[in-house]
Amino acid sequence: NKSYEPEMEYAEKNGTIFIPRFKTNNSFDHEIDRHSARSKSLMQILYDQDRALKIFAGKTGQLNDLRWMDDELATTALSENDVEIKTQYVGLEQADVNVAKGSSQCTTVGRQVGGIVTRVGASVTRFQIGQKVVAVRPEACRMYARQSQDFVQPVPEHMSVVDAVAAFRAYVTAYYALVNLAHIQCSESILIHGAGGEVGQAAIQLSRYLGAKVYVTVRSEEERETVTRMYSIPEGRVFRSDSGTLGQSVLRAVHGEGVDVVLSLVDDDVAPQERLCVGEFGRFIGLGSR
Repeated sequence: NKSYEPEMEYAEKNGTIFIPRFKTNNSFDHEIDRHSARSKSLMQILYDQDRALKIFAGKTGQLNDLRWMDDELATTALSENDVEIKTQYVGLEQADVNVAKGSSQCTTVGRQVGGIVTRVGASVTRFQIGQKVVAVRPEACRMYARQSQDFVQPVPEHMSVVDAVAAFRAYVTAYYALVNLAHIQCSESILIHGAGGEVGQAAIQLSRYLGAKVYVTVRSEEERETVTRMYSIPEGRVFRSDSGTLGQSVLRAVHGEGVDVVLSLVDDDVAPQERLCVGEFGRFIGLGSR
């Protein structure tokens, strides 16, 4: 057959002829790559495969360096108190942006997750398969997240999962600071320093719900408009956080008596000004990273 070139080299073993040829096997090559340091990204539909994956951030500082990799945790047995969640939404914040940009030593993304319960441990009684839940946990950006039932909460019927994920961490933080730490009471006064952020706005709503009189600081005119328009805080209770006379301004607004609680949510150099605002037997709660 002239369509084939003659084989000039071959070997015989046990009656079988072997010739030195090879054929590309893409699936086998990909499987080797997955388990080696030279792995390459492969575009696929996320849930169109029988694999559990998680996000991994490299160190190049490029967003396109974020990639999905096999999640070995998902193949292990579920602890008796754990709830497994099929991820629908992951809440991201500045710390996660820093990871993606390569400016953080951390390589994991996401700290709050929302979705549908897929499995529960033997001792879990509060949750059922198919229930909408939200949870806090590190490395939340994965197809299937698991967490102890103590750190999982059901999503109310009137609320979407995406709204629950967006609000969960901020409100948990504000609640812990105001109720567990500050023990704020009805009719007490509070200064929320850095009220324009998500935790600050959660603290405004929670403080008002608890009956406290709210004073806030903001960093910009845009934040001032937000707190006065959305939360109806009078202009006389809104102060610029970069003011060199913050302490005196607040004391003047509270008739020199100071506030019962100062909740500081910023990293800056006005701590002495903040402490001037604390009244007798008042409480100072600092949630900045320093």
